[in-house]
Amino acid sequence: MPEQDHEQQTVEREISVPVDPAEAWRLVTEPEHLEQWFGREVELDPQPGSPVRVIGDDGGERHGVVEEVDAPRRLRFVWYAPPDGPPSSVEIEVSAEHGSRISVVERELVTITAIATIEAWASSHRGPLALAA
Repeated sequence: MPEQDHEQQTVEREISVPVDPAEAWRLVTEPEHLEQWFGREVELDPQPGSPVRVIGDDGGERHGVVEEVDAPRRLRFVWYAPPDGPPSSVEIEVSAEHGSRISVVERELVTITAIATIEAWASSHRGPLALAA
């Protein structure tokens, strides 16, 4: 059975803001507003397939891609810290609640070491997979 490299981590944050959902959507999708949340420089176009690049206050970078946009309610992207930082999925949701509620959930994506497991199994068994290993 494939092994996980490490346990999945989740970070959740929520804030209420005294603005309507359309304005809250701008707060979570426009780079000049996102810079107050994520770091000193943010490149993000809220369109599926668009690149994401964030430079944090510490100078560290994260790169990714926008996966889903359901304006003005939800934005989801995947990002990672180069060269080999674990990827994570970030989902931002806006809902109308006493102004607007903005929730951000970041889930570290689980990586699987399947190749090494398959190679180990194949080397201990005879057959086509053993020949391929």
